[in-house]
Amino acid sequence: MEIINGQSKTEETAERDGLFESYDYPFLISALLSFVVSVSLWFLVNHDYGIFVGIWVPSILSLWVGIKLSMRKEN
Repeated sequence: MEIINGQSKTEETAERDGLFESYDYPFLISALLSFVVSVSLWFLVNHDYGIFVGIWVPSILSLWVGIKLSMRKEN
């Protein structure tokens, strides 16, 4: 690991780039929205509907991770 001005190269890159890329936000927002809808359905409508929508959360996050990994391999 290369150290420049008391910071490692990875720390410097993280500070410059920020925590998330612009393509990350739709995945995170849709996962959060799915979670909120799932909990609402569980308590207000039907437990089965809540479970069905709740399964979407890990699916959305898995898709996000897969896309991030494929983009990392391209670089």
